[in-house]
Amino acid sequence: MRRAGTALARRARSEAELARSLGAVAPPAIVEGVLADLRALGYLDDTALACTLAERRLASGWGTLRVQADLERLEIVGDAARAGVSVAGAGERAAAERLLALRVPGGDLRRCAALLARRGFGEDVAEALLHFDLE
Repeated sequence: MRRAGTALARRARSEAELARSLGAVAPPAIVEGVLADLRALGYLDDTALACTLAERRLASGWGTLRVQADLERLEIVGDAARAGVSVAGAGERAAAERLLALRVPGGDLRRCAALLARRGFGEDVAEALLHFDLE
């Protein structure tokens, strides 16, 4: 429990990430018990982590594809991952608009589309905002 507390004090962690860390020093039964206790106490919640990550990425000018990649890296799957992607999808257009307003005011359409693609926004968002077909 001490090792888990130390890890969580630094930053929020996914259940899989924490299980891997604890698995290096404790048997599986102990790891599962610690994870269950942390879930019950509210210190371990993959859904909340996924949603918070999505909100932070959108606020930083990143799109849904980046959020999906980050969720995969953290090994957040299932309903928790779907919740994070849903949050990202709901705010993606507004995040893309803010990014374009800050980075490319009145810029070339192709440059704008390339910026959105690099930042993990889907083609549908670029097409909707830039009003042209990317194909």
